[in-house]
Amino acid sequence: MPIRMPEAHRAIYREEPTSEKSIPRNKATAFKITKDHIDYPDTFCSDDLPEESKIRFGEDSESRIICPISLEKLKVGSSCYKVDCCKRVFSQNSLKEWLKGHSSCPSCTAHLITKNLLPYKDLIQTSKKIVLFCVTYYWALFFVWLWKGKPEYWLIDNTLKRLF
Repeated sequence: MPIRMPEAHRAIYREEPTSEKSIPRNKATAFKITKDHIDYPDTFCSDDLPEESKIRFGEDSESRIICPISLEKLKVGSSCYKVDCCKRVFSQNSLKEWLKGHSSCPSCTAHLITKNLLPYKDLIQTSKKIVLFCVTYYWALFFVWLWKGKPEYWLIDNTLKRLF
């Protein structure tokens, strides 16, 4: 009996078949920074934050948390997102701007689910493609018109307009 390749591959590498459950589903959770977040940042921040976004103890007690994207100081009442993959905290505007062009975490490049953050992202990307297609199409028509001259059906339309 011949061995099928997927079964042989799984037997060699002991992998399970890819399913929806095995694909990581990382989300960004929205919250507002409170005084407790500033006073006890270890309870909600990652331990391995990069140097530019580390909690700055001993400095200004109101702004010890820094967004890794914009490097702005996050204060009490700031709207933020905490991503599940690396437990980093980003300012709301910075993460939304990042996700307009990417679908991954800015720090660890893990895939993020963006449906809740940018509900119309697919619609925006599709409309950009449609606009690009229309512009390209009309530029092509323009260059054909420059190269070959005015098409004959335009002349017919003009004569009909003169008659009526």
